[in-house]
Amino acid sequence: MHLVGVRDLKTRLSHWLRKVREGEVVRVTDRGEVVAEIWPVRPPAEVPPEMEGLWRLSQRIPLRLGEPGRGRRLGTPPWSFPDGTAKAILDADREDRI
Repeated sequence: MHLVGVRDLKTRLSHWLRKVREGEVVRVTDRGEVVAEIWPVRPPAEVPPEMEGLWRLSQRIPLRLGEPGRGRRLGTPPWSFPDGTAKAILDADREDRI
């Protein structure tokens, strides 16, 4: 993400549009205040369609996208408790405070 003043944007518009075409987001400032963002029309070709929403989010906030298909799935925990256990624990804890 790049911050650029209005004057610099006007004088070097081709440069900043090239950055946008490469997938960058350009934030335009006027007297130090961000007033606009210039976004690419679509994500780079290497971003799969199902990741497009995350890619757009990553352009707004610092976020690093992981590799597709490399995530781990968490299994069920090796322990289990009967229904109502959490409620019983909370009720007992609240009675101690009264």
